[in-house]
This record gives sequence, structure tokens and C-alpha cells, in this order.
Amino acid sequence: FGIPEWRASCESFSAQVQHAYDTYKQIQSNFDKGIGFYTSLQDAISQLKQQCSDFCLTRKMQRDDFLRQLAYSHQQQGPQVYHQPPQQPPHQAAAY
Repeated sequence: FGIPEWRASCESFSAQVQHAYDTYKQIQSNFDKGIGFYTSLQDAISQLKQQCSDFCLTRKMQRDDFLRQLAYSHQQQGPQVYHQPPQQPPHQAAAY
């Protein structure tokens, strides 16, 4: 090996090492951005899940309240007799 060839070989190797280091730093940066994205996505999903749970709980409470009100009003009114409307003969019902 002569000195010019050795120097060119060292410079080539140095360029390869520098390129590998730059690639490593780029990959590390991409991983950090990806982790940040998925962490914020996980937080958003957790918030949405909590909001959905709260919504469902509120609707269940409303339903239970409406059922209690309905039962109370039914008890206050006492038993009622419901009459069904007279049924139409089959030939008249088909005309509508």
C-alpha cells in the first residue's frame, strides 16, 4: 500500500462510518417521533374511552330515573283497563 491509497481508504472508511452514524441518528429520531405519536394516541383513546363510559353511565342513570318515574306514575293512577280499537275486516285492512 502506498500512502495515497491508504489515505483514500481511510477517507472512504470515515465517510462510511459518518453515513452509518447519520443513519443511526435519523432512525433514533424517527423512533422518538413514533413513540411520541403513539403515546399521544393512547392518551386520546383513553380519554375517548372515559368519555364513552361517562356517556353510557349517564344514559343508564336517565333510563333508571325514567323507569322509576313511570312506575311511580303507574302506581298513582291505579289499575287501568285498556280497550283495543275494533279490528277492521281483512278486506278493508288490505286496501290501506
